[in-house]
Amino acid sequence: MHKTIQSLKEKPPLFSEENIQQMYTALYKMMIQYYPPIANERELLEVILASTNIEFFKKRQVMIDYNQVCRNCYFAVKGLVRSIHIQDGIEKTQWFMAEQDIIIAVYSFFNQTPAEERLVALEDTICISLNFDKLEEIYLKFPVFNGVGRKLTEYYYQLAFDRTTWVTLSAKERYERLLDSPVYGRFINRVPLAALASYLGIDKATLSRIRTDINKKR
Repeated sequence: MHKTIQSLKEKPPLFSEENIQQMYTALYKMMIQYYPPIANERELLEVILASTNIEFFKKRQVMIDYNQVCRNCYFAVKGLVRSIHIQDGIEKTQWFMAEQDIIIAVYSFFNQTPAEERLVALEDTICISLNFDKLEEIYLKFPVFNGVGRKLTEYYYQLAFDRTTWVTLSAKERYERLLDSPVYGRFINRVPLAALASYLGIDKATLSRIRTDINKKR
């Protein structure tokens, strides 16, 4: 995929043309990985290039807030993002996403309704963004692109289902499941202790003890 700085609506600060090429190459490879037939759709790829933007979120910056409609989906080029929701008056972690992941406030994006979650950058994060309306136009004009959407939906649905199997696991077993996961294992050590403890449904002290115990044995 080739996209010059001049073809962007606005040149992102601190990004060279080479940086931008690398970002779109990563997006291209991800789409091919999930749905190989898209490799031959040159017109589709050009439309995607013309319809997307590069966005930068600083560490701790809120990407989507409660009651805000999620207008864009984001492909994470670099960084780490946390989803938070309120349960019984307490903020709890729903998920983490990092490089090569698609980031959205799920119900808000697909239904274009106010979000019931908050998305926060845990690190400086760079994304390629695509607006909801543009995405719908691409689906209509290029039916083959629905294959990418379907495969991504299957992938993230399986991740969500996997977490439902944690009900019978101990806190230590849940943490070990994350460490050994090809998905979470690649970035779990970058997640702040409090956020990770919230995701696992335990307190920070318990997680700290579990980590110490596991590190001694590994």
